[in-house]
Amino acid sequence: MTRKHTKSFDLFSAYNCYLPQWRGMIILALLLLAGSCIGSLITLILSLIFKSGVMNDYTLLISYPIQFIPAMIYAASKSHANEMFDNNGIALDEGRFAPIGGLWLAIMVAVGTIACAIVCEPITLLLPEMPEFMKNLMETIAGGPLWASLLATAVFAPFFEEWLCRGIVLRGMLQKYSPTVAIVISAAFFAIIHLNPWQALPAFILGCLFGLVYYKTGSLKLTMLMHCANNAFSVLLSRLPGADDCDTMYQFFDDKVLYGIIYAACAALLFLLVYRFIKTDFRNI
Repeated sequence: MTRKHTKSFDLFSAYNCYLPQWRGMIILALLLLAGSCIGSLITLILSLIFKSGVMNDYTLLISYPIQFIPAMIYAASKSHANEMFDNNGIALDEGRFAPIGGLWLAIMVAVGTIACAIVCEPITLLLPEMPEFMKNLMETIAGGPLWASLLATAVFAPFFEEWLCRGIVLRGMLQKYSPTVAIVISAAFFAIIHLNPWQALPAFILGCLFGLVYYKTGSLKLTMLMHCANNAFSVLLSRLPGADDCDTMYQFFDDKVLYGIIYAACAALLFLLVYRFIKTDFRNI
């Protein structure tokens, strides 16, 4: 991933010349934390102003985009400063879809992401039970109107997190490290920023899958789609009748044999997807 490209969305091209290494990654994480504090403060002020509790349903919609603003401003300023040394940079979004094609790739990775989410699920069973305060926090995030939950988790989260974890961090790490090491580092960063061990472990594995797809295709749109598919699947699954008391799909299925068949099929599908991506030399159409 050393070639220079100028073709990208205008929104993304502002970051073409910023390729952070460890120091930059730490700064971005700290700015993300600062943005989270700012977002929480703004939502607290709004909740005190309206006093009705209605803000509780839309807290994430307001605070989530705000927490990324400091990091985005910093990355854009660093990219602009670097333009005098590298006029083109490396595009955040390239789209190397041949020989499969963009549409088929989109279908493959979306289905593969859901399969990966199902395969990862038993990992959470190895952890101790989630504390009550964490359960309440997760319910608050997933609660509220369905449209608000989907907008926050299936639109905002994929856009901002993929911009940061794949478009900025992974793209930067690929300039210094091997693809495997760079993907693992970006996936670990992706897991850590969730600040929740029960999300972090599956997020790390999903982050490795997202990273593989980004490295091979250069497409941020594909990883955003994958992230969207995973989060939308999780939200919709939690809203199914009878899912209130279920922390995992395993608990949701009364027929464990059927669950075992679905799990085996997802594991096979995920293996085939990863194998195909590793073996395919993707190029621009």
